[in-house]
This record gives sequence, C-alpha cells and structure tokens, in this order.
Amino acid sequence: MSSLRLPRSIETGRLFMRCYEAADVEALDGDAIRSIDHIGQFLPHAREELLGDRVALLEDARRAFNAGERFAYGIFLRDGSFVGNCGTRWVGDGELNIGYWVVREHLRQGYTREAVQAVTAAGFEAGVTRFVLNCDPRNVASIGVARSAGFTYLSTDERVGDRGVRYAEMTWELRPGGQAIERYAAP
Repeated sequence: MSSLRLPRSIETGRLFMRCYEAADVEALDGDAIRSIDHIGQFLPHAREELLGDRVALLEDARRAFNAGERFAYGIFLRDGSFVGNCGTRWVGDGELNIGYWVVREHLRQGYTREAVQAVTAAGFEAGVTRFVLNCDPRNVASIGVARSAGFTYLSTDERVGDRGVRYAEMTWELRPGGQAIERYAAP
C-alpha cells in the first residue's frame, strides 16, 4: 500500500464520481441487481459481492478508501442516476489496478472510458506511476475501453482462480502521458 491518495470525488463533463455513501445501497439494490447477469458475466467476484451484504460492502469500500487501501468510486450522471463502479487497488509501489462495471441501461455511451480516464488522470496527478487493467479476452467492450483510454496491451496469460478454475486474462498498462484526456475536476 502507498501513502498516495486519490480524491474523494472526481467530475467530468458528464459524470460525477465519488466514494460510496451509505445511501448508495439503494442504487446497488436496484440498478446493479437488475444488471447482475451482465455484470457477473465477466466479473464473478463482483456478482458475488453484489448478491451479498451490500450495506457491509459499501461500509468496507468507505473504510478502505479512507485508509488508502482501495479507491472505489460510484459513477453517477449529473442528474444523480447511478451508472456503475470504477475502482482501484494497489498492486505495487505507486501502481494501481483499475476495474469497472456499468449497469445495463448505460452501456455503449462512453461512460466507462470517461470514468477510467478521469480516475487515471487523478491518480497520475496524485503521483501514481502506473495503472494495470486486467480483462477477459472475450470481453470485447472492456478491450475497447482499454484501447480508447490509452492503455497498452502487454499479454494474455492463463490464471488459476481461487476455486482452482483456469481462465485467460489480458493485462494492459497505462503510464503517465499515455492518454489524451480532458482535465478532471476534483471539487
């Protein structure tokens, strides 16, 4: 874990992203659960978390954010509509792994790319030296996000999950200067 911290909230032209609040459980109970099959298709751990105790999930996300362990952002439109999640966790000194999911009704509108670009820009400004993005090679949308956000493809490797199940995983990286972005605003 690093002493670097990301801002509690980030704004873009269309999105407002912030550390989760207790009241966000309503968005998870509604929007996320309605999209659970879509979310869980390539993110089985997210499916398990969202089907579990969502109040405890948000409490842990806030605790980890405050401690600087992980930075999970709820993604919202300016009108307050819940879009999804974009989060990071430390994988090395100055290096964060970034992941995301979007509820079904907000797919294919560029929100994920916009959120990833904003979070990585905030991270680089805070001193992060590298972002790593992992995705399933069958997840064409996630590959598109990685490419459009400026990530560089590194490899596709076979992994073994917690339950002994083998799977393929693509690894991408982004370093400072590797993306063309609008400057984010940290309120």
